[in-house]
Amino acid sequence: MNRDEYIENILEEFSEKKISREKAEAMLNSAEVADPAGEIDLYFAAAKAVQRYSVFTQVSNIHKEYAKAAVNKTNDNTAIIKPLTRKPVKWIMGIAASILLTIGCWFIYQYTTTSSTALYSEIYQPYNVNTDRSMTGVTAHTMVEDFKLKNYAAVIKTFTTLTTSTNREKFLTAYAYHETGDYSNSLTLLLQILEYNKQNNSKLYNDEAEFYAGLCHLKLKEPEAALVLFKAIRQNPNHTFNERISKWAITRIKWLN
Repeated sequence: MNRDEYIENILEEFSEKKISREKAEAMLNSAEVADPAGEIDLYFAAAKAVQRYSVFTQVSNIHKEYAKAAVNKTNDNTAIIKPLTRKPVKWIMGIAASILLTIGCWFIYQYTTTSSTALYSEIYQPYNVNTDRSMTGVTAHTMVEDFKLKNYAAVIKTFTTLTTSTNREKFLTAYAYHETGDYSNSLTLLLQILEYNKQNNSKLYNDEAEFYAGLCHLKLKEPEAALVLFKAIRQNPNHTFNERISKWAITRIKWLN
């Protein structure tokens, strides 16, 4: 282990409360660090600056840069420790400025590259039919079988022949429309499911209808409507698709409005 790594380990052990400050200073002193107390204070000041601006950087890297500035290698590779001449406040401010610049550039990039299409791709999840769910009434068609085979054209064709339809038939057809790029027809059926459930105090295919309706709104470039649905999903920990909607996704959808 070289000297820089040894000093870094001492600081990390102290930050993790594995050793006391007194022991850390004693160990740094034995490692011929010119100002052990100042080294510890600078390490923690830098760590706090990083945490304040939510930049997930390894503080050890910051320390290495600082350590390099304090060491002058001679021709015989003997490390000669020189007193730190740089003012701590200026050093900390330099780090903070770099952090702010990094954060600023990252946010600008995220803001300028966020689009309905990008968010759709990030949130989208394919649907697999659940054969355990019961279907109301007698079904004399092969909609489920066609759906499993991803024969979406056949699913849509079957639906158009029905005089009445269940939430399941509507959802499978809505998904079939969705997968074939017909987001308007898909959304129409999904909203019918949500309205039916609202009027009849039902929950059958409600989670699926909310999630895929939100995706349809994104594809149709209707972020405001998508935001309403996705916020409701995000706020409901029991929602089937809760984990698909992150707080960061909600923030970026707001940027589209």
